[in-house]
Amino acid sequence: MQASNPSELAHTFGGTDSRPALSLSVALVPIVHEFAIFWAFTWRDWTTTIVPGTMYAIVAVRSLPVTLPFRSIAFGLGRTLVYLILLIYTFTSSNQISGVAEDRINKPDRPIPSGRISLQGAYIRWLASTAAFLILGAAEGVLPWTVLWVLLTIAQNFTAFGKHWFTRNAVFISLGTLCIMQPMWAQFAPTNPHEWRWVVTLSVLSGILFQVQDFRDIVGDRAIGRNTLPLAFGERSSRRVMAVLFALTPLFSSVVDFTSGYWGCGFGLGMLYLAYRVIQGTTKEYDHQTYMVSTCFTTRELG
Repeated sequence: MQASNPSELAHTFGGTDSRPALSLSVALVPIVHEFAIFWAFTWRDWTTTIVPGTMYAIVAVRSLPVTLPFRSIAFGLGRTLVYLILLIYTFTSSNQISGVAEDRINKPDRPIPSGRISLQGAYIRWLASTAAFLILGAAEGVLPWTVLWVLLTIAQNFTAFGKHWFTRNAVFISLGTLCIMQPMWAQFAPTNPHEWRWVVTLSVLSGILFQVQDFRDIVGDRAIGRNTLPLAFGERSSRRVMAVLFALTPLFSSVVDFTSGYWGCGFGLGMLYLAYRVIQGTTKEYDHQTYMVSTCFTTRELG
């Protein structure tokens, strides 16, 4: 006798109907796909956004005179992580929308030039993540910082400000660092003069020193007419200037009480090492490693 439906057939052979599990697997496919797209858009920028932002939130927790319950800390860090994920998604998606020509040269593995998603799909993800980011910023009570980040993102990626070395790095990265750090602190602790001096110093140093990233992208920047430091003043001259700035950073940091003790000594040696690397750079890969080392030192300073 033939079973009349799949459930009866499964029962006949002593099995179970596995269709609900199959349906669940099918439902997970778009979620996994979107996470993969998010990762492809953002993975290069985690060390300058999500990692330091999360660490700064932990610093804020440690600064409190009382110990928060573990559940409150975990829930707060979860909210900050979602905030940072949306923050970086809004930036990288719009940055890659406006930089397709450059990415075809410098980073062809990114979602748009590789053909994983269309330009229209990237616009949809940018608008959706920006809307969610603004809503979350309002809910968390940090809307001014959220709005400032969105405005900076638009100016950086869709106007001429993003093509000049001064506004692209010194202005955007400095203000952008504040937009990343201050909402993280506000989740857990009130601001104070010492914290403001510390985060402003970090922001200014980031805006100055992160110009080292432009040595790795000279070919693509020249192709799209971007006026970065190496293209504006010449690569060798720019390398000398950046090496001097890295070498002087420990002195400046000690004057404003940004570093001290054993870590201050390690930070100083790290800056001298980076100054050496900037001078020695000859390839795109070497310059990229120099940039990544610089972000690691900045991130470690948050601890």
